[in-house]
Amino acid sequence: MSRVDEGEVVIGRRRGRRWRKVSHGLHRSVDPPSKGVGVASAEQSRARLRDERLSDLRALQRILPASACFTHLTAAGVHGLWLPPEPDRLPVFVSLHNGEERPRREGLRVSRLTATFDPVVVDGVRVAPLPEVLLACSRDLRLLDLVVLLDSALRSKHCSVQEVSEAAGPRRRGAPALRSSLALADARAESPWETLLRLFHVLCEVPVEPQFEVRDERGVFV
Repeated sequence: MSRVDEGEVVIGRRRGRRWRKVSHGLHRSVDPPSKGVGVASAEQSRARLRDERLSDLRALQRILPASACFTHLTAAGVHGLWLPPEPDRLPVFVSLHNGEERPRREGLRVSRLTATFDPVVVDGVRVAPLPEVLLACSRDLRLLDLVVLLDSALRSKHCSVQEVSEAAGPRRRGAPALRSSLALADARAESPWETLLRLFHVLCEVPVEPQFEVRDERGVFV
């Protein structure tokens, strides 16, 4: 029996527990389940799911044009942003240049680029830069979810308010929603639930300051 390398990708049919179907006619090898391992923690489970997702995306890259990159919520996850609850069968979002042949695969949602930018590589996966990812998300998501994404992006310091503002330029689809959300974003948020709580206060016109320090009458931090 021939050896199967970890992460090997095959375009064609493969059967057996050592192969995972990523898309029609696209399979990647997987490690067999480990024996004698205890129950994984929530953090370990999240890390494992992320690794599996990244492996699937790296496999999908093999059938995409060289100009293509992942965008929207797909890329937001690769960038490590806080994500809203995802519906079942969420497509994989891909963007590519005009003139490139559109890949036709079940589960892929392909859009044409309206601006020129260089993709970035995160964990071996080609993705759009964060400002472009946020703009793509703003075409489909509502304000609450967008502010959560923006808080996460700004907190990571992988993009700035200025860079997001530039991406939300005139005549770009989704730009008005992104600008409205950016006005409510705050890089001081430490979790998505903190963002939602802050927005609840803002929408109720209750003053709120993230990470406010409480001190006693002597100025000592409580």
